[in-house]
Amino acid sequence: MNETTLERLKVLSFGALLSLSVASGCSLAGRNSVLVVANSADNNLSIVDAQSNLEIRTVDTENHPRALALSHDGNLLAVSNSFSATVSILDTKTQKNSGPSLPVGYYATALAFDEPDRKLWVLSRAHGSLWQIDVPSRKVHEEPTMLGSEPSKMVLVEDRGLFIIREVPEGELIEVDPSTGQIRRRVPMGRSPSDIAWFEPRKTLLVASFSDDEILEVDPATLKVIQSHDVPVGEAIAVHPHKPLVYSVQNFLDTVTVYDMETKTTLKQIPIDSGGTAAVFSPDGRELYVVNYFAGNVSLIDTEANERKGRIAVGTSPVAAAFVP
Repeated sequence: MNETTLERLKVLSFGALLSLSVASGCSLAGRNSVLVVANSADNNLSIVDAQSNLEIRTVDTENHPRALALSHDGNLLAVSNSFSATVSILDTKTQKNSGPSLPVGYYATALAFDEPDRKLWVLSRAHGSLWQIDVPSRKVHEEPTMLGSEPSKMVLVEDRGLFIIREVPEGELIEVDPSTGQIRRRVPMGRSPSDIAWFEPRKTLLVASFSDDEILEVDPATLKVIQSHDVPVGEAIAVHPHKPLVYSVQNFLDTVTVYDMETKTTLKQIPIDSGGTAAVFSPDGRELYVVNYFAGNVSLIDTEANERKGRIAVGTSPVAAAFVP
């Protein structure tokens, strides 16, 4: 489906889709899978039908939603209200808070559920801290783990650890014990690291070094760099769920670079709209959704052809996305 077809579909079908969403009870996880996009300036979430690629409704949040995380069972969606210094946990079936918003540190930029969905980790960039929330009881642990200035992104790898980057000029990688929340190790890592991801084919960590314009591949056992990959780096990297490919989002160049980790070659550079800041795959890996902060939309990329096939209008200053199957 090309961009012209998407625009025509938007004109013809929006009213019908909106009527369907109201009739079905406005569930996040309704008949079709949905993409949820956090619109930081609008204080709401865009709910996008993944079949038609149309925004079908919005859900209000508190001040400046900044990060999203879906529980492993798909029943809960965590939202960081970064300027309110709270986290909301929504029921994906009712799209309502499953309890009162929970107080955490100011400007939380990353969230992660553990594998049994019993613990939610919250990374507060402005406060320099890591918070634990007990999901069943909705209780926040009183004492956060203090990390230092500018912790920005994290990835939780079951049976290995919680890995956090500090986006400071000298760069740092921190490993936290997910059972206790205590820091195990911290090592220098790149310059101004902007994102971190887990690369399952080789069971390694990938750290995007913004100032060095490269991706560092790190052994999680030693926290040492195994090799570096010459890839243009921006705000986000996304690892294909079924192929040894990394998609690097360059917010200043308005492109996505497709990089093959096995051959260490760039396969393609795909144009996107202004301000790419986050990216998420559909579960089957056939589509990549790139959130464009300045353009106020989402670029839809066909990962079989590695071409942009459309754009999805959302709210103002979108910053994060999650796919709800």
